[in-house]
Amino acid sequence: MARSPNEQVQKAHDLYKQGMMLVEIASQLNIPVGTVRSWKKRYKWECNATQEKKRNVAKAKQNNKVKREAFDDGIRETLKNEKLTHEQRLFCVYYAKDHNAVQSYIKAYNTTYQNACSNAHKLLKNTEICKEIDELIELKAKSVHFSSDELIEYHMRIAFADIGNYVEFGRKEIEDKETGIKFEVNDVRLHESDSVDTQLIKEVSKNDKGAVSIKLVDRCDSLKWLEQYFMVNPHDKHKSEYEYKESELRIKKMQLDIANQTGDNNTNEGIMEFLKATKPSQEDINALYADEEEVTYVD
Repeated sequence: MARSPNEQVQKAHDLYKQGMMLVEIASQLNIPVGTVRSWKKRYKWECNATQEKKRNVAKAKQNNKVKREAFDDGIRETLKNEKLTHEQRLFCVYYAKDHNAVQSYIKAYNTTYQNACSNAHKLLKNTEICKEIDELIELKAKSVHFSSDELIEYHMRIAFADIGNYVEFGRKEIEDKETGIKFEVNDVRLHESDSVDTQLIKEVSKNDKGAVSIKLVDRCDSLKWLEQYFMVNPHDKHKSEYEYKESELRIKKMQLDIANQTGDNNTNEGIMEFLKATKPSQEDINALYADEEEVTYVD
């Protein structure tokens, strides 16, 4: 750190290293928060917590890298397959990744689009190539672990994302170089990329004047998905109840028809054929459940 111009800067730096926020430092030392913020930027302060966080992030990235390298994706074995030519091996690797025969042929054989169109699909008739591709695809599928809970969690992160986790905004104090007059201006600052959930960022841009803007993934689709999944909308609940009553009525009508034809009230023969019967009307449902609350649904 560069040498501090006065004791106030050193005191502020010591408080910052202890984990105190800039606003708290300014209040304790009775100075504008903009001044403390400018010191932090000028002298490149980093508190112990920030340094530890960066070390943890770097360690996590290294661990993830090791785990990825440890997974056997089958590519090495494919490239050692002596039953195939070098180009055929490359074709297997590319095709298992994007399932595009023409583009895989172009990459593997470094040829023209026209030539690839003529020959690419011929390789897919080769038994050894198909076997190698199937093995690569199977290994790739084993590396994918995904559950409905993860999908729900992802949509919830999008739907309830807080822009405050990505930017800080407020006022800061600056000094006019010519007059020495200090005044406050609006200020927006982005958080470091290693401290935010970058999966939820759609775009980060910077214009010709140096102004930076950030856009998060649109939450509307995720809110709609969650609403339908948890049936928050009463309309969805009524629809589900209506469909349940409808199916129940169809089964009862089916059983009655079978009983009339066979004289056996317990028989289940022909159940699938009766499920294809005419859709019951709203009046049929209401008549059957006259003693219950009427269920209506208008599509």
